[in-house]
Amino acid sequence: GLSKANGDYIVFLDADDSLEPDALSTLYNIISEHKVDAVFYDWVRVNDGIYLSSKIKEGEFEFVHEKKQLYKKVVCQNKYNSLCLKCIKRSAFKEIDYSEYYYIRHGEDLLQTINILKNCETAVFIPHTLYRYTVNPESVSNMINPNTYKIDFTVREYVLNFLKTENVFTEADYDDYRNYCVFLLIDILTLISGFKVKHSKKTLFFDEIKKSAYFNCFITEKKYSGEKTYSKSLIISLLQRGHYRTLVIMTKVFSKMNSLSNRFRKLIHK
Repeated sequence: GLSKANGDYIVFLDADDSLEPDALSTLYNIISEHKVDAVFYDWVRVNDGIYLSSKIKEGEFEFVHEKKQLYKKVVCQNKYNSLCLKCIKRSAFKEIDYSEYYYIRHGEDLLQTINILKNCETAVFIPHTLYRYTVNPESVSNMINPNTYKIDFTVREYVLNFLKTENVFTEADYDDYRNYCVFLLIDILTLISGFKVKHSKKTLFFDEIKKSAYFNCFITEKKYSGEKTYSKSLIISLLQRGHYRTLVIMTKVFSKMNSLSNRFRKLIHK
C-alpha cells in the first residue's frame, strides 16, 4: 500500500472497519491550517452499523513539538498504538525492514509507529472521533488459545531499545513507562490465570515471564507508583517469589474488584 501511495499523507484503514464520512476532509483542513507532520484522532466501536459508545469526545487540540513528549504520549498508553488512528506525512515512512517481525500478532502497530514518529517534527492530538472500529468476536485479538499462546516481549524490548537509542527520556520518564509496562504485564498474568488449563501449564507461562530479560532488567528495577500501586507491587512480588497459586487467586480478586469499580463509576455518571 505504501509503495503505491502518491499523496502527501497516509491514512490506514483495516478491511472490516470504516471512517466517518467527514474524516478525510477534517484531516485535510487540520493539516492545511496547522502544517503538522502527524494527526492523531479517536475511534468508536461499531456493530452492524450501531455505535456501541458515544462518538462525541470532549477536549482541545494538543500540539506536540518535542520528541520526548511525542514518544511518551504514545508509548506510555495504548490509546494511540494503532496505525489506524494516525494520519502521517508520507515522507516519514522510511525504508525499514520489518520482515523478521512478521510473526507478531499483538503490538506490531506500536513497533512500526515509533520509527515513523522519529521522522515527525510536529504532531497534533485531536478529540475528533474519525475511525469506526467494527467489533468482531472472531478477530485475531479476540481469539486467544491457551494451547498456542506464547510469551513474547519482542515489541516491549524493541521499544525500550529504541528509547535508549533516542536518549530523550529521563529516569522519571522511564519510571512512568515502567509503570505502564507493569500494568500491561499484570493484564498478561490475569489472562494466564484465567486460562482453563492445569496449574502446571500456567506455571510454565509464569516461569517463562520470570526468567525473561525484560522482566529482570526492566520491570523489577524500581518500585511502582501511581494508581493501584499496592496491587501492582503485590502481584509482581508473588511472581518473583514463585507463589503462583496465590498469584492466580489475587489476579482474579483484583480483576473482580476493578470490574465492580468500573460498574459503579458508570452508575454514578448516568
